Amino acid sequence: MFAVLEDGIACFQQYFYQPSRTNEKLFLEAEEWINSNDDDVFSFNNVCETLGLSPSGLRKGLE
Repeated sequence: MFAVLEDGIACFQQYFYQPSRTNEKLFLEAEEWINSNDDDVFSFNNVCETLGLSPSGLRKGLE
């Protein structure tokens, strides 16, 4: 689950450092995943909570 979180954050941040169409698509997908309130197994909320992290705190930090 840590790898899923790490990849999502990397995709989210990569667009700001290297803007491109590919990175923009990955950014938008990551942004949607981070801001979703789903309770699926690999949802942002579930991944964070399983790893002992605050989803809202991490969202705030990514802003």
